Amino acid sequence: MSTEITQFKQFEADLATLEKSNAGMCFLISTTDGVNDCRAWYRKLRKASNALDKIRKETGAEYLRLKREVDAEAKSIQVRLDVMELPHKTALDAIEAAEQAEIDALAKEAEKEKADAEEKRLANLAEREAKAQAIIDAADKVERKVKEAAKQVQRDKEAAAKQAEAVKAALAQVEQDKINALNKAEQERDDAVAEERRKAHDEKNDRIAKEIAEKNKQDEIDAKETERKANVKHRANIEQGIINVMRMVIDENLNLGAEGISQEVIDAIVTGEIPHIKIVY
Repeated sequence: MSTEITQFKQFEADLATLEKSNAGMCFLISTTDGVNDCRAWYRKLRKASNALDKIRKETGAEYLRLKREVDAEAKSIQVRLDVMELPHKTALDAIEAAEQAEIDALAKEAEKEKADAEEKRLANLAEREAKAQAIIDAADKVERKVKEAAKQVQRDKEAAAKQAEAVKAALAQVEQDKINALNKAEQERDDAVAEERRKAHDEKNDRIAKEIAEKNKQDEIDAKETERKANVKHRANIEQGIINVMRMVIDENLNLGAEGISQEVIDAIVTGEIPHIKIVY
């Protein structure tokens, strides 16, 4: 049975023609005619897509019907094969089951013998370990007594050494207390002199800081006054400049009347002839 799909042969020829035509298509969509032509061409392409979908559905349904027929025929043949295979399969399954049962019985017996041997080995091992542990415990007891006696000797030796060190430390402390008392008296004298010097230094620094603060405050006041005067002068210059230009515009257009003069002033503002003023619409 042939598996070649022939339903798309004619469609592929039509598709090649569409591709060739589409490659040369260029629509001027900025015009009404261009938009209409583009829509017409798009409808033609959609028509081809719909035709393809129709062929796909019809062809798929036919192949689905053929698959169902193949499955039904194969199922019928398989039933006949199963009838022939079943007696032989049943006999072989029984033989394999008997062989497996014999293997399982031998394995179970071997496992039991192995477990009994392991249990005996562990019992002998436990007995030997118990005897060895008793010997070790006795040796440990003797060792502990020897170590405790050695420790007591060491403790007595250390106590005597500590007592001698205590006497030596007491004598050294008396000497150190004497030195500390002399050092403390000398330090207190030095601290009193340093405190007097620090107070004099702090008073001098406070006086200088106060003078600097007063000077900075006056400088700040003078700077603010200078800035204020400069701002007043700058504002006066700007206002005078505006007045001069507006006066010139009005003088040049006295013959236009109030409305015309107003329009000329607005135009001069828009064009930038009058400085520092702008209209935001």
